[in-house]
Amino acid sequence: MQALWALWLSAFPALLGASPLFVEKESSGSRICKPAPQWEIDGKTPMKDLLGNAARLGDLRDKLVHGKLTNISFLVVNEQDSQSRAMYWELKRRTAQGIPVYQQSPLQNNVWELLEGDKDDFLVYDRCGYLTFHIVLPFSFLHYPYIEAAIMATYHKNMCNCSFTASSWLANYSLLCQPVDYSEKPLAMRMARVCWWFYFSKVIELTDTMFFILRKKNNQLTFLHVYHHGTMIFNWWAGVKYVAGGQSFLIGLINSFVHVVMYMYYGLAALGPQMQKYLWWKRYLTSLQLLQFFIVTIHTAFNLYADCDFPDSMNMVVFGYALSLIALFSNFYYKSYLSKKTKMI
Repeated sequence: MQALWALWLSAFPALLGASPLFVEKESSGSRICKPAPQWEIDGKTPMKDLLGNAARLGDLRDKLVHGKLTNISFLVVNEQDSQSRAMYWELKRRTAQGIPVYQQSPLQNNVWELLEGDKDDFLVYDRCGYLTFHIVLPFSFLHYPYIEAAIMATYHKNMCNCSFTASSWLANYSLLCQPVDYSEKPLAMRMARVCWWFYFSKVIELTDTMFFILRKKNNQLTFLHVYHHGTMIFNWWAGVKYVAGGQSFLIGLINSFVHVVMYMYYGLAALGPQMQKYLWWKRYLTSLQLLQFFIVTIHTAFNLYADCDFPDSMNMVVFGYALSLIALFSNFYYKSYLSKKTKMI
């Protein structure tokens, strides 16, 4: 039977570079971490329609479910030639229940040419729709371990940096006005999960304060530090509970970028005194933190006056909180850099 297999994986983010598990053709390497070309059959877009929906594929699906890999979707695309089309109903009969089988018409653009695949290839995509593995014969036979290993790697790792940026881009988020999608659509649920993980990162960041206390570093337990880390948890708890998505994504996006830079600075500082000569940019890190608060303040103020379907109560809380952080960080900047400079003069 000339059946063609594709797999659409909607799961946790993927960080796995090139791997021995990846079996590719000469031209497919440049397609890794790239979205699939747009394709449809009879006016349907199967990959987009299946995003976030769980399905199973015979013994493989049961094995994955047993390993708690449940949020996975599969689809089968049959060949265009007459022999394959004649075997469509037999293919559909043999395919595990709940897995859609699509038949290409002879007049449409060949889906597999668009995907740069061939019959019996197995393509794995992460939850953001980026290609992570393209497995070809003979490695695509289901009794071999390659497909299962590729799915598990994509499920548990973050190969293609599926994040706030990817989720918001896929959902066509607006930077000016983005209401919260309270439905259970795949993209809405994914953004809610991303917001939850961002909230969890704030819990982890609170360990900074705990370490300061345990090490009796009272000089570092400033009001700014305790206020900022202590309140962020409660703010984002409310954000995840009531507005998981929508305008909230911009705050998380900017804050995530700033914290990458900030913890890179802390990591370099932790390497010892010999790194001090490379840490001249500390004041610019504080400036970057202030810049994010100004952006959030302006953005929130705009939404308070604009006709945007996002809770004004939440906008007011964010606006007031951002102003308090501008005041505290400005005071820190003045005392740490400007005041000392004045005394030296």
